[in-house]
Amino acid sequence: TPWFFPAEDPEAFLDAYIRTMYGFYQLGMYTVVRRSDNAVIGHCGFDLKTSPLSSSFEEVPFLGYILTRACRGQGYGLEACRACLDYLSDHTDFQEVFCAVAADNSDSLKLARRLGFHSLVILTDHRPHAAGFQSQLPAGHTGQLILRNHL
Repeated sequence: TPWFFPAEDPEAFLDAYIRTMYGFYQLGMYTVVRRSDNAVIGHCGFDLKTSPLSSSFEEVPFLGYILTRACRGQGYGLEACRACLDYLSDHTDFQEVFCAVAADNSDSLKLARRLGFHSLVILTDHRPHAAGFQSQLPAGHTGQLILRNHL
């Protein structure tokens, strides 16, 4: 899919991704397939990023997902994210996981809460600010919430 693979040499990107993410870290992004008809309906999984809690360059998993528009709001995201979090807990040594959600994406914020994530910081103009879910960004702001979940 063009939003996941770079336009230049997607095969080389995918080969390096598989060797690095799955081979070394035992995690990555996974394809979400609907059981009823085996249709690919999205992706869900982890990316490694620098911890928002550490001044070191420690990498921690960030959960992310995307579903086709027609499959949103039907529980597929919750099921896929729970399966990925179970895998992370059962098969890796990570003790916590993060996610980044656009501050105005109420559906994804609701899903994050159902999965046990708690607000950590708001990134506005690339500067973190301590915040809880009750914090509000100005209307139309495109900030992100960084949320944390302990495994």
